[in-house]
Amino acid sequence: MTESNHQQKKQASPHHNTYSPSNDSNNKSNHVKNKLGYLMLLLAVLVVGVLFGKFWADKAANRNAIAHDVGNGAATKTDKDSKTVEQPVLAVEIIEPQTGNVRLNLKADGTVAPKDTASISGRVSGVAIEKILVNTGDWVKKGQTLALFDTQSLQQNVMQAEASVMQAKATYAKAKADVARVEPLLKMNAVSKQEVDAYITAQNQAKASLVAAQSQLNNQKITLNNSRVVAPASGIISEKTAQIGAIPQGPLFTIIQGGRLEWKADINPEKVSQIKAGTPVLVQTVNGEKISGKVSRINPVAGNNRQISVFASLAPNPNIQSGMLLTGEFILGSQSQQVVPVSAVVGNDGYDYLMLVDAIKQQDINGKMQTVGRIKRLKIELGGQYGDAVAVKTQIPANTAIVRQGGSFLSEGDLVNIVQPKLKQTTANNPSNANKPNTSGE
Repeated sequence: MTESNHQQKKQASPHHNTYSPSNDSNNKSNHVKNKLGYLMLLLAVLVVGVLFGKFWADKAANRNAIAHDVGNGAATKTDKDSKTVEQPVLAVEIIEPQTGNVRLNLKADGTVAPKDTASISGRVSGVAIEKILVNTGDWVKKGQTLALFDTQSLQQNVMQAEASVMQAKATYAKAKADVARVEPLLKMNAVSKQEVDAYITAQNQAKASLVAAQSQLNNQKITLNNSRVVAPASGIISEKTAQIGAIPQGPLFTIIQGGRLEWKADINPEKVSQIKAGTPVLVQTVNGEKISGKVSRINPVAGNNRQISVFASLAPNPNIQSGMLLTGEFILGSQSQQVVPVSAVVGNDGYDYLMLVDAIKQQDINGKMQTVGRIKRLKIELGGQYGDAVAVKTQIPANTAIVRQGGSFLSEGDLVNIVQPKLKQTTANNPSNANKPNTSGE
């Protein structure tokens, strides 16, 4: 029974424990599909995790930012406002350039010297000086006695000369009488002609001796008179070498005739053509006083320094003396020029600048309306200075706003607050009135 059943089962399951190729291929395909499914699922989980993490990170960052903003509050708003509103760096006053007739001056340094001098020497020799009546700096008149020589010996010489004249007169008188006595005897042949000629010769010799004695007397009188040293012209005693008791060997005094001094300046030949005889001159003394004068002459030949010497006569003034080195100006006329205050000029790196204010407008600064502008630096060339104003050779538009002072603290592009617009100038309005010359000169 059992064996028959077992045989029946074998007949009923003919493929049991039998190898089949199609069954194995199906199993491998199912295995690959299952593996790909797991990988896709894992990838999906990772993507969801990353997205979820980024979401929570952004949410946390937003919470922190909100908390920071809430913590800072109004301070954040204030900082933002201060960055957007620029503050002026300086409060300035502005002016406009003025136009006026200014003098065209040529400045130069020169020395003061006498225009004409007189050297005075003693006219007697071998005699000592007895008295000196003047000192250096004294004003003397023509013919005034300056010094006296010792006259005692000179008077003795005059007396001796007078005695010689008297003796010569007596000798001549006797010789003349002898001739008058012997001439009649010649007519009577009482004496020879040779004897008469001898008497006449003696008479002529006596006459010559008398003339010589009289000449000597005159010379002694002149010498006595020359014992007085007198001024040959009016002027100022500029030098005195005379000493009491000394026997002079050279000049005793030097006089500046008329007290007239002149200022000598050496000028570049390229500029001397602007100067003519009669050109006005202003020379400044050491105490600031300005003395007027006029060009008296111009040297036709350049000196060793290749400069042309120009001489200007100056009016007498107690504040100038010969030998001084003074600065002067040649006044070469006038010309209309723009002028600005000296305080507006800014020097930098050897150049001169003006600080201009551009783009002027009204602006709210810290809740208050203010007039502001931007700094623009302008390079200029300066002319002469006239009081507190200086001429500007560079052309500037008439309505240009210029910083009056304090420009050295500003830079190009700075924002400034204008506190007093269009402030008018003082001396610059009429520079021709500044430093008027002293009209007391020649």
